[in-house]
Amino acid sequence: MQTGVNKDGFVPTDWAEEEGAEANAEADLSADLARARAQGEIDALRRQIALLRIRLSEFAEQSGDVVRAEAHWANASARAQLGNYPWIKLAVAFAGTFVAARFLRRLPLGLLVTALAARTSEASRR
Repeated sequence: MQTGVNKDGFVPTDWAEEEGAEANAEADLSADLARARAQGEIDALRRQIALLRIRLSEFAEQSGDVVRAEAHWANASARAQLGNYPWIKLAVAFAGTFVAARFLRRLPLGLLVTALAARTSEASRR
């Protein structure tokens, strides 16, 4: 059996070059394989991202439909309850409530309640 070593103990140069070339070829193959795996993972992630974008756009569209349906329902309900120009009527009601609340805050309610209680007690004595 031949070991591939000459009698001086050295490997012939042409065999060493072949072994080096094989090592380089194996390294290139493993690097190519690693690149191919990485590219496959990247492609899989891109597909998943595309699917997520599609799902998100569907959710956005559905939520827009829900908001439009709720707005349509609120408008129809307001028209059914308040008649023509319901939003103007609601705005006037809110403004009136705001003004009345401001007015009531400025009144001395303690004094008014005391005066009312005194008047009712005088009326009950008679």
